[in-house]
Amino acid sequence: MSINSIMWSAQSALATSQTALQTTSTNVANVNNPDYVRRQVQLQALDIAGQTVGVQVAQIQRVAADFLQGQVLSSRSTSGTFDAMSSIHDQLQSLLGAPDSADSMPGQISQALAYASQLTLDPVSPPNRAGYLQQLQSALGSISNLSSQVQQLRAQTDSSLSTQVASANSLISDLFDLNNQIVKAQGSGQSADALQDQQAADLRKLSDLMSIKTLNQPDGAVYVTTDDGFALVTDNKVQLSYTASVATGTDVVYAPITAQSVNANTGQPVGSAVDFDGHISQGSMRGLLTMRDTDLPNLMQQLGELGANFADQLNAAHNDSVAVPPLNTLQGRNTGLLSTDDASASTSISTAIHIR
Repeated sequence: MSINSIMWSAQSALATSQTALQTTSTNVANVNNPDYVRRQVQLQALDIAGQTVGVQVAQIQRVAADFLQGQVLSSRSTSGTFDAMSSIHDQLQSLLGAPDSADSMPGQISQALAYASQLTLDPVSPPNRAGYLQQLQSALGSISNLSSQVQQLRAQTDSSLSTQVASANSLISDLFDLNNQIVKAQGSGQSADALQDQQAADLRKLSDLMSIKTLNQPDGAVYVTTDDGFALVTDNKVQLSYTASVATGTDVVYAPITAQSVNANTGQPVGSAVDFDGHISQGSMRGLLTMRDTDLPNLMQQLGELGANFADQLNAAHNDSVAVPPLNTLQGRNTGLLSTDDASASTSISTAIHIR
């Protein structure tokens, strides 16, 4: 072996080691970066004129486990569902207030019920009666006010859903474009690592919004579908559509999110638009749909029942104490007087008229 061969071998080993160290340094520096995928240096023999004279870097490869990536996407979707619902529950708790707070709805109802016992000590006292009416009005008013606030929260949830649909559209479009760029880069022998990193980041963001599955293609593209197989990104892409409702109230029926496949070359629709709500099994969009269509309407119904039951109980207690509405039966007692007895005694009768 000549001196030149030894020098070539040593020089190639040093250059290769330097590249490996730089790659390791980059991996360590990005250990807490969720959008970074670890790199691994692949080596091969350096041949000159048919003779092996050293070593060289064949490629720097992204190390991505498809199974683990799928588990990450699934866990992010599940977390997104509960994060969206938890945020709305926090707002509801803020509206309800602390149970022991005098200003909260439960506190005002408790005060109204407690005031009734004070009224029994002196029921004819005008200040006591006026105070009791004020307590009742405050309690019933707090129920009505909370119901209105829940309706507003439901409208805000619908608006948030519209915003997230727009975000999903943007990510789907980006993933489709990245597929084309990655296929082109790999076809021309260029590195697509940076594009694939961006692709992985967009997939994680999309999984926060809805549950998705990925399928790697031989040309480097990644097809994206929902959990139940509805295609989002393939050779074509899907365009989602939703506009927040301007109507409010307990009887509002919201329109579904629609999905329309779009031809990649012409941009024209392919087939008919379909309802997309049923294809969203997890993610923050599912959390918003559940709160808007199920949990918040149920809460508004419960508040209505609470107000009605509260009023019924007050009316029942009131009716037990007055003859208005009139009693169905009257009971008398034997006075000992006979029909022949003189009943010409004078007396006075006081009549109270109660107006409801």
